[in-house]
Amino acid sequence: QLNHVSFENLSEQELLLGLDHTPIFRALKADTLALLKCILLEAKIVVFAPTAQLCSSTVLALLSLFPGGAWLGFSSNGLGNRLYHLRKHGLPFRCFGPEYCVYPYLGLQMLDALFKMKGFLIGTTNRMMVEKAKADVLVEVTAGSSGSINYAINIANKDLRQAAKCTPQENAWLLSLA
Repeated sequence: QLNHVSFENLSEQELLLGLDHTPIFRALKADTLALLKCILLEAKIVVFAPTAQLCSSTVLALLSLFPGGAWLGFSSNGLGNRLYHLRKHGLPFRCFGPEYCVYPYLGLQMLDALFKMKGFLIGTTNRMMVEKAKADVLVEVTAGSSGSINYAINIANKDLRQAAKCTPQENAWLLSLA
């Protein structure tokens, strides 16, 4: 079916089809903002989930919270006008590059390349990868018995935890959203 997709005219809605932010916001609440700060601070972040679909969709959902973030450098005529306006305002953020990588799903065979990175945002289903990656932040995704998705975040790096902590103004803003 991919042979019949006109990637040149792919719209943003089609690119983001199927990404659901609701479970992330419901489970992490204020920690969602802390996690986004960790991404901007170029931390080493691992998303661990029981399935490749769950970990990769979580990584892509987190990226999509940044304007143009889920495009991962993809460009098409359908995104052209929007991309032009984003670039005019310095977006999408250029926090990912040769020293800070994003892999929605990463296998164990890529571990050596990961050690060369200053920071990363990766998804994995391999517990050994979680242990070997020495991540600053671990996001554990589990599937509940009723089909619900649960998220837990652990910021292991004390300095990063302090830097990502929500300010009183941010907490007030988050409470106003509820």
